[in-house]
Amino acid sequence: MEASFSSRVIFEDNLADIQPARWLLRNDTFPGNLGLFRPANVIPQLSGGLSLTVIKEPLGVRNLSAAAVSSRSNFLFGRFEVALQATNVPGLVTGFFLHRESPRQEIDVEITGNRPDRLLVNVFYNPGSEGAKFDYGYRGTPVSIPLGFDASKTLHRFAIEWDPCFVRWFVDGELVHCRVTWGPTPIPHLPMTLHVNTWPTRSHELAGRLALRALPASAIVRRISVDSFNADTRPQLASVPEDI
Repeated sequence: MEASFSSRVIFEDNLADIQPARWLLRNDTFPGNLGLFRPANVIPQLSGGLSLTVIKEPLGVRNLSAAAVSSRSNFLFGRFEVALQATNVPGLVTGFFLHRESPRQEIDVEITGNRPDRLLVNVFYNPGSEGAKFDYGYRGTPVSIPLGFDASKTLHRFAIEWDPCFVRWFVDGELVHCRVTWGPTPIPHLPMTLHVNTWPTRSHELAGRLALRALPASAIVRRISVDSFNADTRPQLASVPEDI
């Protein structure tokens, strides 16, 4: 279901099928990713939703493939929620996050395969208006939050609430962490796209040494809901005073 009021976008997508107008299946990578994102690794499930799978396979630029789904729209502030079952394979990261480039800004939810009983949250911020090339980044110290359960065993709900003055993270409807302006990172103030992915990290510190013998491995995404402003149709909202 979906409703739109002016530039406000509200939808709950059960991901029974990928809507091309809403979602992009990525076919790229980034330096810290040992895998290449491939659309074929986003697999519909008979029980509903999608599996995001990491596979060992020679691809030239990488010897592993991974999976990522990204929104086509840019969002500015709002609430973003996913029903997610993470992987428990060391070396893999399951992520749900908002992100942009030029300047780079980001709000993260991550679960690492070596510690699926913990939630990592973080904020990245670079100053400037749309198109600025800053990428030195104020990087808020990542916070590791005990979940009290193993997120690889069943589906749980993870949510981000993003406001000009704060970011809040929720697990199964319960507030688990909050950051305010300069506490310790400025709050992102420019439009960002929404992403969910599973990928093998180069960083042993982040997720442990990759357990290649445990591949293929998958995370499950059952539902994504958004209540936000579509910044593509309301560009005047794309700038918020940086001294808020």
